[in-house]
Amino acid sequence: MKKLIVIGNSPTIFLENLGSQINQFDTVVRINKCKTENYKEKIGEKISIWACTKPENNDYFLPKEYDKINEIWFRTKKSINDFKKSNEYFGLSSSEVIKDKKVVILYDKNKTRPRDNASYFRSVTNSLKTKGVEIELKSLKEMSYEPCTGLLTILKAIEYFSDTHDIYLLGFTFGLESPEKEFYEYYRIDEVNEVKDMTTKNAKNDISLNYFNISDSLIKLNFIKQLAKNKKIKFLSKKEKELIETIPEFEDEYMKKINNFMIKPNIETRKFELWNTQDW
Repeated sequence: MKKLIVIGNSPTIFLENLGSQINQFDTVVRINKCKTENYKEKIGEKISIWACTKPENNDYFLPKEYDKINEIWFRTKKSINDFKKSNEYFGLSSSEVIKDKKVVILYDKNKTRPRDNASYFRSVTNSLKTKGVEIELKSLKEMSYEPCTGLLTILKAIEYFSDTHDIYLLGFTFGLESPEKEFYEYYRIDEVNEVKDMTTKNAKNDISLNYFNISDSLIKLNFIKQLAKNKKIKFLSKKEKELIETIPEFEDEYMKKINNFMIKPNIETRKFELWNTQDW
């Protein structure tokens, strides 16, 4: 079997130096603003597939190794249209960037009602079954928001490559990093200012924070655990695996009452800790 890795942007990608291993993978999938400069020892630089959302959400970012990209996975059809309407990317037009690359849509809103997670995951389940892949997506239907681009990318990788590749994950804790009570969705410190609106005392009333609410994040993390248990994916980082394995089961009774809570990982103990956002 060949090997494919989907690399997220959680700070946990810095737990180990995995760059040389990543560069040896047959296929490397990176997501959104996936800078590798100055981080090659940690996360390598190879990229085969780029999964992205709206260009303005990524500061019109283009991967440095874009010329080596075989496919671009856009979140929605609108993402493609927005990309085509964008200004030049480092001297290249959007058509030049896309030229000779396979374009894939991750989340086709024409086939499902807005925020109708149940119908979307039902269609994914049926698609996977046609390839002989059985995955229980019931828990994901309970999410309060549309699936994030990271989750969409993982599901698409399984759908497209599970019969020919062993699939690995790195850097997926879905926005639960909160050292010093700040929300680090990304691993780079310079990204913090871009989400500073989520670090204020009013953040719990902001819709952007709802995207990172603990219930949705726990649902996605437990789903990742389920994928690993069923041998659909593997974790590249042993330390990240240990960290994720400590998360509580979403079905636990007390976990149903934690809308005002967030989780932060203790990198030293590699365990998740709960804290109350109302204490800000």
